[in-house]
Amino acid sequence: MKAVRRMTEEPQLVPGEHKGDSGLARASRKWLYLAVLSTVVAVVALGYSLTLMYHGVRVEIAEPITSTTGEPLTLVIGRTPGGQAEWSNYMVLMSYIQERIDRPIKIRYISDREAASGVFDNGEADGGFLCTRSYLLLEEKGVVKPLAAPITSGASTETAMIFVRSDSPFQTFADLEGRSVAISSRTSVSGAAYLYWLADQKQLNVEEYFGIVDVSPTQEDGLRKLANGSVDAAVGCSTEARAFPAYTFRAVETSPEYAMPPFVISSSMNPLTANAILEALLSFDARANLPSDSVLNGFTPVTSRDYFFSHELLKFVPKGEAE
Repeated sequence: MKAVRRMTEEPQLVPGEHKGDSGLARASRKWLYLAVLSTVVAVVALGYSLTLMYHGVRVEIAEPITSTTGEPLTLVIGRTPGGQAEWSNYMVLMSYIQERIDRPIKIRYISDREAASGVFDNGEADGGFLCTRSYLLLEEKGVVKPLAAPITSGASTETAMIFVRSDSPFQTFADLEGRSVAISSRTSVSGAAYLYWLADQKQLNVEEYFGIVDVSPTQEDGLRKLANGSVDAAVGCSTEARAFPAYTFRAVETSPEYAMPPFVISSSMNPLTANAILEALLSFDARANLPSDSVLNGFTPVTSRDYFFSHELLKFVPKGEAE
C-alpha cells in the first residue's frame, strides 16, 4: 500500500482554568493572552498603515480616492508573482496604474488563489492577477483574457521541474522509484499537474511509482521539506526555487517554458480601457519605483498562445480535484 501524506495544521487549544490550576499556570496563561492581544493590535495597525501608505489605493470595500474620474475599476490580487513578500510592491503598481489611466481603482486581495476566480465569475472584478490555473479555467469560459505577464528576476517565463537536493545521490527520474516526492495542492498546474503529465509521458502511475506522495499547501512548503531532507524530491517551478540559496537544488526533469501567471482583464472590458491599462503596465518603471530587493522588473504583453503548455498541464489535474 503506497502512502499519500496530506499535511494539515491542528489548532492549538488553550485549556481553561480549573480549580486545581497552580498560580504559575494561571500567570503563564495571562502572559499568553497578553501576547496574543498585542499581536492582533500590531497586525491591525500594520494593515491600516499600509492602506494609508500607498497613495490612496484602497483595499477591499474602501471608497476610491476622489482625485481621479470615472467609475472605479475593481482589480483582484489573487496571486503576487514573486511571492507574498511582493505584496506592498504590487500596491505601488496599482497606484501607478490608477494615476496613469486617471481612473479610481479598488483592490480586492484574496488570499485563497482558487477563490479569486469566483469574483470574476460573478462579474465583480474588471481585472487583476490570478494563478495560472484560475486564469486558464476562466479563459475557457470566455470570462477573461490575458493582457501582460510580469517579468520577475529577469524572466517572463518559467518551467516546472522535478527537484532533488544538490547533494542528493539521485541523478535521474528513474532513481526516484519508491522514494518520496512533495507536491503542492493537486490543483496546482506547475506544482502537481506537471508530475502527472510527466508520469503519463513515461507511462507510469504516480501513486504506484513513488513510495510517498506528500501533499503540501504550497510549492514553497514542498521545496522547504526537500531542503531539510524530509523528502527525496519535490515538484516546483523555477521562480519558486530562486527563493532558496543558490545550489540548494538540482533538477532531474524540466518542462517546456510557459509564461508567468498573467494580469487578466474581463472579456467585456472596453478596448480603450484595456489598452490604457496595458500601456500603464508596460510603462511601469520598476527600478525607479520599487525597492532594490524587489524581484518585479516590469511587464511584457502576452496572449493565450503563450500558455499552450499550461493548457496541456491543466488536463492532468487529477480527477475529482478540479473545480
